Amino acid sequence: MTKQQNSAFPPLFSAFQRGGVLKRAHPRHACRMAAELEMPEKALVLDGMLLEISRSGALFREASRYILDRRGAKVSLHVAGLALSGSIVNVSPMGYGIRLDQLVDEADLGDLLRMPNAA
Repeated sequence: MTKQQNSAFPPLFSAFQRGGVLKRAHPRHACRMAAELEMPEKALVLDGMLLEISRSGALFREASRYILDRRGAKVSLHVAGLALSGSIVNVSPMGYGIRLDQLVDEADLGDLLRMPNAA
């Protein structure tokens, strides 16, 4: 791809580092914490596990054998007393990738990751 073609898609290409590895805005932290994923528009609450968290997103695994394609759904993630609103932007066998509407405060994220059941 030429430099001129590349510049037509700067947000797409700037998200990748050399080698095609996705560069995230905020580092992800692995964890294993009981959580609930609420979908207010569908009056649905899913029990599951928070598997990864960052300041701008999370990975939630529903406590079910099957993962349905819920891309685009508005959600509220409830974990350890925090309620984080966002949208499901990715669905994989690992779970639901959630983009949060607001950045998680660094202090709140640190407190969450220091909890005994976080690892």
